[in-house]
Amino acid sequence: MYESNGGSTTYTKHYYAGPLRVASQIGSANPNYETHPLGGQIAPGGPANTTPESYGVAVLSDLNTLLANYGMAVNANEPPQDTLSMQVINDPDECKIFYGDDVIEENRCLCDNFPDIAIRQGINCNPYTPIYWYHPDYIGNIEFVTDRTGQPYQHFYYAAFGDPLVSQHVGTGSFNSTFRFNAKEFDEETGNYYYGARYYQPKSSIWMGVDAMATSYPGMNPYNFIIGNPIMAIDPDGNEVDPNEYDEDGNFISTLGGSEVNFYHQKDGNILVENTNTCETQIINGGVKLFQDYKRRNSDVNWYTITSEWESGTGPEKSFFGPDHPGTISVSGEDNYVSFKGREGALNDIEDGKDMVGVGFGLVGLLRSGPDGWEQMMGSASISYYVVGDKVVYLIHDQKTRESFYYHIPGIKNKTREPYRIIYKANTYQTYLWIEDIEESKRLFYLFNSAYDTF
Repeated sequence: MYESNGGSTTYTKHYYAGPLRVASQIGSANPNYETHPLGGQIAPGGPANTTPESYGVAVLSDLNTLLANYGMAVNANEPPQDTLSMQVINDPDECKIFYGDDVIEENRCLCDNFPDIAIRQGINCNPYTPIYWYHPDYIGNIEFVTDRTGQPYQHFYYAAFGDPLVSQHVGTGSFNSTFRFNAKEFDEETGNYYYGARYYQPKSSIWMGVDAMATSYPGMNPYNFIIGNPIMAIDPDGNEVDPNEYDEDGNFISTLGGSEVNFYHQKDGNILVENTNTCETQIINGGVKLFQDYKRRNSDVNWYTITSEWESGTGPEKSFFGPDHPGTISVSGEDNYVSFKGREGALNDIEDGKDMVGVGFGLVGLLRSGPDGWEQMMGSASISYYVVGDKVVYLIHDQKTRESFYYHIPGIKNKTREPYRIIYKANTYQTYLWIEDIEESKRLFYLFNSAYDTF
């Protein structure tokens, strides 16, 4: 973002790690041409102006008290002594005292704290533009802001639904983070957060506009914020709740469930599956081991990769393919016999809601699969289903072994992986997960049934 008064230009440049904003840089001219000095020790990277000493020290003391409550090694009544504490520069001469003969760090100190003096001394401050780092919690709430060296600069604390409880600032600069609850922009004048599609009012815990998907959820208030569960769910842009996968302590793991289901790991080793629309649940017995012990594979891994890894004894022993993986899309398609049998079981077992079905392959399967490399590679498998309200979670379990590869010829024995030793054609295990509406399962079931009515 650039701002210009006609004579000079300033900018704020944001840095991202995937979708997460991790830092903001403030400077002048064009940020793409900024250079940074080499060598020297890292100096405090505060903003390029200061406030009266009494104000800065008072706020610093308040922040140090808060940090001490978090168990950090600070003392609110004494000057900071460690790297977690903020160093307040009150006089230009202190830059020389602190950094001695290190000219780079002395210049940085002057640019950060006394830019007018630095300019009069002919110092180019562009390489020392301030950078502020954001430190979010597991659902994206910005809790701490630090300067370029990790020194505490700002702290926020929120009620569960985003109402600001604490907003503390060290008082040594003018930068004030607007990104706060859920890493969304906070409007100081209205007290609302801007999500993109809608504004959110944290004091009342409601959206300021109607849910665009309201007709899809007739039983839910269209102003309801993240289905009333701000601890376990997020809404990235105000359009749709983004449920996720969480470990047994409630920590975020992944977005495996998309916008349809939540996966909660339980301390007993099971996984609780929750339909985000109806709040109905199912249990995947032993699911934690299945989800945690299997390597989640990227989209560039295909059936040939799995086959090659099996033949060479390399790669993960256990692979997990999520709903968006090309392999899962293939094996869950309308022409796949394993997924057909899973849908058949689910539609005949709506009341009980879960089971596992073993599915053979053989010569008929080989002929039916044609050029489908995924189905040929998978061969015989089993599929489990979990009916959760109007959704069905499917899991195909497959293993690639010597016996199955050689069509169970007598004398062929399976091999297992061994640590520190490559075993060719040792057993590998693959699991594919996807989620369907019951109506979609019915449609795909009847499509297959009409195409292959001999099965």
